[in-house]
Amino acid sequence: MGECSLCEETSSLYPLECGHIFCYQCCVNWSKECLKIQKPPKCLDQTCSTLIPINYLQQLLPPNDYQTYLSLLLTATLSSIKNFFWCPHCPGGFIAIDGYDCFFTCPYCGLSWCPKCNIRHTGDISCEEAKKHQSLEDEQNNNWKITNSKPCPGCKVSIEKTPEGCTHMTCWHCKYAFCWVCLGPYVGRYSFTNNCPCD
Repeated sequence: MGECSLCEETSSLYPLECGHIFCYQCCVNWSKECLKIQKPPKCLDQTCSTLIPINYLQQLLPPNDYQTYLSLLLTATLSSIKNFFWCPHCPGGFIAIDGYDCFFTCPYCGLSWCPKCNIRHTGDISCEEAKKHQSLEDEQNNNWKITNSKPCPGCKVSIEKTPEGCTHMTCWHCKYAFCWVCLGPYVGRYSFTNNCPCD
């Protein structure tokens, strides 16, 4: 027992590996805060840059939070490895040997793509051709979006209406109710008649 130099409360003290001592609850709170911002917890003393070891964190964090921290640590470690690639389609990843071909097929989900240009293709065309195809596809998608969707007046997220759908829309994102024709607010909450000048 003693006074914590951080919160100035008298409680059980917890010595860290670097030699600095704080109360157990301050160490727990600090570890949880670091986990929220996905940052490895260092000593609570601002002049000390020593990381809190994993075996200490296992004592400080609840089991679920500790497992989350281990996952973050693994992800950060793998991402720092040369020629390690995350699949853009699934949570899988793998290391490619030096001199790898331009494209890969993910061993987990079967997606083929080129990690150099980050475009999905099977290697039967060059990256330049794949980029042209991707640009054309993006342009077509964008044109479709302009023609078939409108921004929600409430939150600006794109909303699509099926041809047979009602003109009174409710945004899936912010729940704002509006008229598809004039984008004005839809006043009637339950009735779908006589509430809009566009009717």
